[in-house]
Amino acid sequence: MDNEEAILAFINNLYKKNIKRVFLTNGSNNFYASNFDYFYKVNPIQIQSVDPTGSGDSFVAGIVKGWVNSDVFEDTLKYSTALAGLNAATFNVSLVDGLEANRFKDKVEIYPVGKKTKTIDDSPREI
Repeated sequence: MDNEEAILAFINNLYKKNIKRVFLTNGSNNFYASNFDYFYKVNPIQIQSVDPTGSGDSFVAGIVKGWVNSDVFEDTLKYSTALAGLNAATFNVSLVDGLEANRFKDKVEIYPVGKKTKTIDDSPREI
């Protein structure tokens, strides 16, 4: 898959096979993700990579945290990407501080590719 069209076709094919979420990470390069039939291009944080060992595991840990907490998909994707990047910036394997990842997640850029979603904040509020 050497171009965006091929990547999106692959992700769409997975969706047609009932795979609802896909994450095609690519080290420190831009990568693609999907949530059902909504596709995203992700620009990770720019860091000086020291050792990427455990970055994939850190990414998955962030995804699982988001699922467990029912976080908004885009927030989960940003947090997970920040975890992976911060992990690569150290020799420690998967010991990234979650608070530090929260500070860096806003530096992760996500671009909808194709149809766009509208996020509605339905969190409880005091009246």
